[in-house]
Amino acid sequence: MNCPKCRAAMAKLVFDGVEVDRCTLCDGIWFDAFEKEHLRDAPGSEAIDVGHASPPDASSTRRHLLCPVCRTLMIPMTVHGHPSLVYESLYGLLRRVLRRRGIP
Repeated sequence: MNCPKCRAAMAKLVFDGVEVDRCTLCDGIWFDAFEKEHLRDAPGSEAIDVGHASPPDASSTRRHLLCPVCRTLMIPMTVHGHPSLVYESLYGLLRRVLRRRGIP
């Protein structure tokens, strides 16, 4: 799988039994279904996000990204209480579709 932002190869990373993918170039992290939720409360899990010491380049500011697995357009989302933390997700799109159909 290649990074949806910069197209570089992704490397497997395991933390607390959860396998995630991290970009070998931009250090972006890819979570498959429910991996983010499994790691959210795991002590020390923030260590997998090495972040950026320098300002992001143009490829990391693109917001119309396709899922590298299914090629569906992902939507930007923010972390509750941290509006500067933006990520892309298919989950939010699924929730919107379900809500429109009356499914909570």
